[in-house]
Amino acid sequence: MRAQTESYRYEVEVVRSVCRETLERNWRNGVRQADGVPFAYTRPSLGHYPFQWYWDSCFAAISWRRFDQGRSRRELESLLADGLLWIVQPDESGLDAPQFDAIWHGHADGLPGFVRLVRRNRAHGYDLRRIAADGGPVCCEVMTNVFHALSSLALGRPSLTGVIIERMYDDKARLFRPLARPHPREEPAVTWAALSPLALPDLPEAIARRLVEEHLLDPERFWLPVPPPSVPPTEPAFSPRNSTLGIKRYWRGPTWINAAWLLWLGLVRLGYENEVELLQTSPAETVAAQGLREYYDPYTGRGMGSSDFAWSALVMEILDPVNGAGTSFLPGP
Repeated sequence: MRAQTESYRYEVEVVRSVCRETLERNWRNGVRQADGVPFAYTRPSLGHYPFQWYWDSCFAAISWRRFDQGRSRRELESLLADGLLWIVQPDESGLDAPQFDAIWHGHADGLPGFVRLVRRNRAHGYDLRRIAADGGPVCCEVMTNVFHALSSLALGRPSLTGVIIERMYDDKARLFRPLARPHPREEPAVTWAALSPLALPDLPEAIARRLVEEHLLDPERFWLPVPPPSVPPTEPAFSPRNSTLGIKRYWRGPTWINAAWLLWLGLVRLGYENEVELLQTSPAETVAAQGLREYYDPYTGRGMGSSDFAWSALVMEILDPVNGAGTSFLPGP
């Protein structure tokens, strides 16, 4: 098998070194001057994203577990609250994705109305209830809540998987969809986030296999040469480019390591051995050649976006898996 060759082992060692160096370089800790509260987190990218973001810290915590478990826990503990999470503007999720176009329309991230949206939300103190009362929109996004559920399970809290299924699983389409208030006039576009619950260790097998066999493994949609694209090419909004008309459009086609890792967890748990091997070899070759980039061309693997991108160190979890990957490193159901 490819995973046992000398060249593969060399690629793993090269990638391991790059991952650790990037995490160490991006680590920051101290005490907030305003209130004396200590902080510790991994900056997503030194030059472009120096602040702490919710899901970036979740990914960094997974990667730190391999090198320093104390840093892993410090990164995670400050991020959690109860119940499902709702967002008041699309950039809170970290996703610039076409699923939000039907919800926020011209106010979606990167569009002209986004500045007005931010000003309105700031005037409401970013308070969910006040913004919803003013007409919203507000959104309960799938991937955001998958990470929230995984973080809760990691700290021994009750599972949120049942609530995610009840609220966001579309049994007719056999995938997960975001909730929005007010309800959008048109169905949000399908993105990789619709498959992200595959990472939940207690997702019922019947639902998980539908996500894999009816969506993820479709070679016309998500199973491209460097899978999975953030948006399948069958969607009108698909574009593997860095930008459109000079505006950055991060999540409208390129492949991200964090997305590959999340879906890989489901493939491991369900026993898709050949597909798991492809998701090992493709990132190994891509990262060894291109480094830890923010995202990659889903057809060629060309590195795109920021360099030395911390959460792309998740590639080590795919290339050199440890016991527990089949249950997302958490207790099973």
